[in-house]
Amino acid sequence: MNHQVQIDAVVSGLREVFQRACRAGETTFLVDTKDHGRVTVTISMENDRLAFSVMDPDGKPLAASYAAHPVGQWLVVLNEVRKYRPRGTPPPGTNCNFGCAITPDQSRSPLWITNRSMAEVQGLEIAIVSQGFPAVDQPTALLFPYQAGHFVHRENRLTKTDLAAFVTIARSSPGLLVYFNFLEKAGMTVGEHLHGQAKIQPGQLPIQRAYAAMAADPRECAVIRGYPALAVGVDSSSERLWPMIDRLQRANQAFNLALLRNHAFVAARTKFISSAFPGVGMAALETLASTLIVEDRHLVQEHGVYVWEDPRLLRKTAEKIDRAMGDVTLPEEEIRKFMD
Repeated sequence: MNHQVQIDAVVSGLREVFQRACRAGETTFLVDTKDHGRVTVTISMENDRLAFSVMDPDGKPLAASYAAHPVGQWLVVLNEVRKYRPRGTPPPGTNCNFGCAITPDQSRSPLWITNRSMAEVQGLEIAIVSQGFPAVDQPTALLFPYQAGHFVHRENRLTKTDLAAFVTIARSSPGLLVYFNFLEKAGMTVGEHLHGQAKIQPGQLPIQRAYAAMAADPRECAVIRGYPALAVGVDSSSERLWPMIDRLQRANQAFNLALLRNHAFVAARTKFISSAFPGVGMAALETLASTLIVEDRHLVQEHGVYVWEDPRLLRKTAEKIDRAMGDVTLPEEEIRKFMD
């Protein structure tokens, strides 16, 4: 079955869903916080970019939107708003914050804006749901197993069929980054429910440039040279990729997976946070997509990221991030045990 038309529609639909929700006035959340009481979170979207604001009960701003700055080959994104995102309440009988086995006509908030933001990809048994509080300022989606009108509750562990569905979505959708985190050391946040993620990815990533420079045979797993995080590149065919993913999961080895059109990148993980760049958790966006999400403004200022006039300090920060990426990924001799 050809999924091209449906999947392309979903990619463009990520933008349309947020635009439609904003026009409908469905972008305001009231969130109870420990330090500030009930705060008001507002989401808007202009020119494919999301903007957030957070107001305390007296109408004073607590956090606003995103701020991003290139640091070497990395993009450091200050996202204070994520500290105020709502926390879901698991349905009775489950610890799953995603609310498994909920039919499409029921509300899926607070993790996403409305149930209208869902699109089922026929034939793949996957639902693509717009994420209400993405880490970056572009529309982001959650990918869930979905059968017969229900979200299927399964452990966050890929089957060969799941991987094939993620690969199909990535291969059929130019400009879309599909990614997956396995176990907490790799940045997995909800282990009780299988979920992938996807975001619109403008431009070529540093890991893609490093892999292209090697001119490696895409049919063979290759350790990528010239990239700070120890990662493996290979053709994104699920048949070619599955043996390595299967070995990693069977060994309960934490890893990040990123799929970009015809290429797959895998980083096996040793830890979530490195002492070389403390306070910043490293998941797939960080290790494979070169985007560091920081929720604490003081941490960003401590590293000097926003001292525009001091390139020396920025260079030192980039070096810290480089060291951190090597620190959180498995050494080459260890990752080769999972390669063909």
